[in-house]
Amino acid sequence: MTEANHTSLADQLVSALSATENLPFRGQLGVHNLRRMPLGASQELWEFTLRHAEGESDLVLRRPPADAVAAGAVNPLGIPHETEMLLQSHLSDNGVSAPRVHTWLSSTDGKVQGFVMDRLTGTADPKTLLTDESFARCRASLIGELAREIAKVHTTELPDSLRVRTLDAASLLGLLRQAAELFRLRNPGFEWAFRWLSERVPPSESPRLVHGDFRLSNIMADEQGLTGIIDWELAHLGDPMEDLGWLCLRSWRFSRPDLPAAGLAHRGDLLGAYEEASGTRVVPEHVQFWEALGALKWAGICLIQYGSFFAAKGKTHGGIDKAAIGRRFDEAMGDFFAVVDDWKV
Repeated sequence: MTEANHTSLADQLVSALSATENLPFRGQLGVHNLRRMPLGASQELWEFTLRHAEGESDLVLRRPPADAVAAGAVNPLGIPHETEMLLQSHLSDNGVSAPRVHTWLSSTDGKVQGFVMDRLTGTADPKTLLTDESFARCRASLIGELAREIAKVHTTELPDSLRVRTLDAASLLGLLRQAAELFRLRNPGFEWAFRWLSERVPPSESPRLVHGDFRLSNIMADEQGLTGIIDWELAHLGDPMEDLGWLCLRSWRFSRPDLPAAGLAHRGDLLGAYEEASGTRVVPEHVQFWEALGALKWAGICLIQYGSFFAAKGKTHGGIDKAAIGRRFDEAMGDFFAVVDDWKV
């Protein structure tokens, strides 16, 4: 982005924040140190310092890339940007550790094009969280904190005015089938996995709020522990066990493949902590199903990311990171078969 574009975005931020009622920042506002963060595969994140009468506050702008909007790129598993903003605001107001939302940016037609939120302390970098010696204390407590926090999410009630889709196992399998057909996927492993999962869908339960992408990279933590959960664009109503299974995917263990629960602990540690926090009994085979379905879901997301790369014809939003994620389809399929082999349902 050019210096002129940086200035334009800073002006938009000052204008939006200045026009927001009940903002906790008073006096003349100024945006400084505006910088694109090297995070987010589907959304842009911009961090900046807001100067005001009381001092300075660290904030973040989250918005879809402009060329993605222009190209009409849509994530079929995601929720509208405005819904994500309203959901995150509701969660923050109801005791969930999600960044507080302050305001939004609108385009000329009134559509939400981004929202401004607090910048949480700490890092979302898995390498730092799993290997940095200064995070040893954090690692010792983090799996319990994650279990307690996601249990809180699963018991959060949504107002009638805040609508997110219901996405149970059968519905998710249907969307993955649509993605496969859209990209003309012909893969025997995918077909076998699809059939295997379709025959083992657990009994339906009352749907609860699910994060949908609960893993390292979407949580923030400092040396003391968890500071918050971010990136709510895949949130939906569904089976709470989906979040536990997703957290155990091999792809999110990074340097600790021997510790299935996010590279931090064993599955039993996670499930025990969740049972204690939620007061509900967890059926391991139920979580196993969602871990296997999660691997197939990740394979589908890899396809979608490549589709975004292809649709943008090599422009910024469809950069090499999208193509690189698309190439991980085979890795995700390998993870699926590892789950089946290891757990032997």
